[in-house]
Amino acid sequence: MSGYYISEIAASGRGVRTSAIQFRQGVNIVYGPSNTGKSMIVKIIDYMFGGDGCPANPNKTGYSDFRMRLRDDCGHEVSVARSVECDDDGNERAASKIIVSSNSDVIPSGNYSVKSSGKKSERIDFKSLLLRLIGIEDEVRIVSSQAGKSAALSWRVFFHQFCLKEDYIFTERTIIDNPGYSSITLNLNTLAYLAYEGGLEELQVEDKKMVLAKSEAVRSYIAQRRVPLSMRINEIRSQLDSLPTDPIDEMVLAQELADVSERLSSARREAESIFTGIVQAQSRISQLGSLEERYGQLKSQYESDMNRLDFILDGDKRLGDNAERCPFCDGEIPAEECVSYEEACKAEKVKVAAQLQDLESVLSETHRDFEAELDRLAELERQRDELTIQIEDVLKPDRDNLSEMLEVYKAASSLQAEIEILESLDEEYGQDIRLEMQREADAPKFDAKKLFRDDVFDDLSNLVSSAVERCGYPDFRFAGLNRATFDVTVNGKDKKFEGKGYRGFLNSIFAFVLMKYLDEYGKHAPRMLILDSPILSLKESKQEGVAEGMKSSMLSYMLDQCGNCQVIIVENEIPDDVDFSAANLIEFTKNESIGRCGFLLDQLIL
Repeated sequence: MSGYYISEIAASGRGVRTSAIQFRQGVNIVYGPSNTGKSMIVKIIDYMFGGDGCPANPNKTGYSDFRMRLRDDCGHEVSVARSVECDDDGNERAASKIIVSSNSDVIPSGNYSVKSSGKKSERIDFKSLLLRLIGIEDEVRIVSSQAGKSAALSWRVFFHQFCLKEDYIFTERTIIDNPGYSSITLNLNTLAYLAYEGGLEELQVEDKKMVLAKSEAVRSYIAQRRVPLSMRINEIRSQLDSLPTDPIDEMVLAQELADVSERLSSARREAESIFTGIVQAQSRISQLGSLEERYGQLKSQYESDMNRLDFILDGDKRLGDNAERCPFCDGEIPAEECVSYEEACKAEKVKVAAQLQDLESVLSETHRDFEAELDRLAELERQRDELTIQIEDVLKPDRDNLSEMLEVYKAASSLQAEIEILESLDEEYGQDIRLEMQREADAPKFDAKKLFRDDVFDDLSNLVSSAVERCGYPDFRFAGLNRATFDVTVNGKDKKFEGKGYRGFLNSIFAFVLMKYLDEYGKHAPRMLILDSPILSLKESKQEGVAEGMKSSMLSYMLDQCGNCQVIIVENEIPDDVDFSAANLIEFTKNESIGRCGFLLDQLIL
């Protein structure tokens, strides 16, 4: 039944309406407020795939019977039905039987036991039956421990990788790890079996001396690699000792620097304006001074003219008094030469007097302008001096100090980031050495991490890196898988050290990459992924804008890359800036009068 997908989930019971929702290939998103039944959908899917956790209590909800429909690319349909019972105390109890109705030759109809009895004579159990969905019909045994023990492959061994429930999606462990198993060996071996022909090699018993020799060689090589690493770490620590260690917000410091720089630029612009005013005032004072000097000279000329006219009038008067004799030389004046200039001089004197009056008015005004301009110049020079002190003694030192402080903290931050990466790498080397020492002690062992094919591991690591970058991880430099933990690392930092929201984000991406890799390159591909609240906890991020961008980028990436696989996401909210035209959106409103209130038509989850 190649290319199957979940087409419907339904819940029913006595006295309540059947509640059902339909899914399709591609991305399906169920969203709405809390307590609307979104997580119940995930619980039903897990329950119908053989999980032990009951999706609801019939005594509380009225719903006791659950159904899931599967379809393949050829139109074949498989219906899976399972009920929930209650014990005498009213506690829910998972049914041990599952009813299958099918028109597919791959999945026969019938009643199946959820758990295997271990008797080969009995009918195949349901968890093994499900393997036929991905083309596995015969019994497969998988190495389950480093000692070489094996266990039968079943659906539940790997289903957790493709159904990340709310209580598991934020796990600090790799999603390859099954919560029900303490060892990763079975899970990695199962992934290898799904990913490539032949899976992992069988346990190879090596000679103890050979194992020890190999281990010693590896430890020696790692030790040599750690020497320059340790030297650089010590060098950085020495540099960090001379740098400030107080926590500081570089963004705040950068903003303060920008503010001071702007104030400095503004002050310099103001200083230029004041300087221009000073030059203009000095020029105006020079002009007014010259003008006042010329007016003074003209005044002197007018006053000289007045004196000259008075002199003429006085002489004319004297001539009139003694017309026969010259008043100055006492010479005899001929009668025909006695001419009077009194009227002409008086008229000219009136004219000159008027001109002198006008000149004195203009001169007075010019002097007032001159004094005013002197006052203006003095004020501008005072402002210039104050602004010069402000620039030179306050703003420039503040700017230089902030700039130097920012550079210092940037250097410290860069060194801190480098030493974290180096220390992480050193820790990995140390872990590798410890693993080798353990290998020496326990040799020979089946080391699933080392036996996992390098090319497949590298491909998965590269795909994870590309996906993390495309999904908008902040300050992204590099990412991939840590061979020691088989989990995601970003910028040299293991996922387990991230916050809850970022762990859910990275786990979701890793699960999606696994699904797509198996679909495109694997031998057996589940082709589905169920995510319960993968982006909800990103709300807790202090950088809300960053968190919202990550949500949008991850959903856009899954919408773009999903192809013929099926992704079912349940979330409280979805971003507004994502094109959901290719998605199947199912909204629960928690309002009886608007849209669909919740999954259960007659009873909400309590």
